Amino acid sequence: MAQFDTFIQDLALKAGRVLTRNFGKAKVVRRKRHPADVVTEADLAAEKLIVSAIRKRFPTHGIISEELGQERSSAEYVWYIDPLDGTFSFSRGTPVFCTMIGLAYKNQPILATIFDPNLDRLYFAKRGHGAFLNGARIRCSTQKTWAYSYGVGASNLRRPETVAYMERLLQYAKKVPFWMGSFGSIGLTAGYVACGARDWFGTAKSSAWEAPTMALLLQESGCLVSNSIGRPWKLGDISIFASNKYLHSQLMRIVRGL
Repeated sequence: MAQFDTFIQDLALKAGRVLTRNFGKAKVVRRKRHPADVVTEADLAAEKLIVSAIRKRFPTHGIISEELGQERSSAEYVWYIDPLDGTFSFSRGTPVFCTMIGLAYKNQPILATIFDPNLDRLYFAKRGHGAFLNGARIRCSTQKTWAYSYGVGASNLRRPETVAYMERLLQYAKKVPFWMGSFGSIGLTAGYVACGARDWFGTAKSSAWEAPTMALLLQESGCLVSNSIGRPWKLGDISIFASNKYLHSQLMRIVRGL
């Protein structure tokens, strides 16, 4: 597996540089499910760079990518790619976005990297070896009290399941006030929770190309990571709820409406 470590990090760095070179200049080439769900020239350029490198180096591997879709997804090794996470922010001139790349082997995430090119922050995780930020080991927070916790909520409130989750958080805040914000990039959200800058976060519905990368980074930082019914997260789950060990049971009680 060591052959992949440098490759995946270098690839994220190169793709991130493509994004910053195009920031403020890349045009929207199409819209998908709704007006804010945009694809820019930068999405396509970064994805092309990543996919081309993987095909050349590992031609038998599978790929699941946001714009490309699926290619040999039943292969032993499968790459998960979000070339530009936070596209709406990117398209609006907000420097809050990242590149996400993950690798799974036999349906088990083994590597994850998230690169924030604006702050030059490279998150990396390797199964069983921990999570890192620019080479330094990172761990989730140790906050024990929910009222003092700082969580991260959703930015996209177009999905009914997301609205229901946010409503439960707001109802709980009437009893126990707490802090919560949003970044507009789910990848950066996972990074900030993994390094302890935030205490918890959840998404009722993530995408296949982003979930494995986030889940592994969070797990390797020491977070407990569950799906919406409270079971340990596994590949294929679309919901992800993560926090440190002290807050997780409370987070899941809120999520499940208990």
